[in-house]
Amino acid sequence: MGLQIRLCFSLFTLLSITLIVGCSSADSDQKQEVRGTVSLNGTPISNGAITLIPISQGTSVGTTISDGKYLIDSENGALPGEYRVEIDSSQPSGKKIRSTVGESMQDEMINVIPDNFNRNSTLKIVIKKEGQNQHDFELQSHSQHAD
Repeated sequence: MGLQIRLCFSLFTLLSITLIVGCSSADSDQKQEVRGTVSLNGTPISNGAITLIPISQGTSVGTTISDGKYLIDSENGALPGEYRVEIDSSQPSGKKIRSTVGESMQDEMINVIPDNFNRNSTLKIVIKKEGQNQHDFELQSHSQHAD
């Protein structure tokens, strides 16, 4: 229950940040498109979220992951610089839990991404002003690998 609420809050925050960034006209000509793939143990992430958090200054940006791919368009893109990357993906655990609303049972959802790739992420990327910003993440449950 707590993880599901945190994930919903994270996705809400991500969408709010995206809207704020999309509405800001400052530095909009410097925003860069960012795209890539995300897999866990060799399998593309079916659905999830990716958030880029600036290391020094700026606004976080993010988007959803679908079928192992993500795209942050240039309208909502990231300014050039270094970012910490957080990745989340909720999947059913196979257990049923009581709904927080009413008496019904629902699937328990868990974040399948290891902690060192989400809230305690050690992933970092650099967004360039020139050229493509393709960043693929091949996550492993026991170690990390990123481009």
